Amino acid sequence: MTNRTAGTQLWQRGYYDHIIRDQLDYDTIWRYIDDNPAKWHLDQFYIPDGEDYP
Repeated sequence: MTNRTAGTQLWQRGYYDHIIRDQLDYDTIWRYIDDNPAKWHLDQFYIPDGEDYP
């Protein structure tokens, strides 16, 4: 998908949409969204406060 005005990509690469089909699907996605920030410190791009970028 592109932005018609600027002709640039609207979504990031690797993005895909997903239709939530039932309660289990909803709960799984909700849990991912809710838990994801707690795992940020495990990400390879995480930089603790006060440290410089490489």
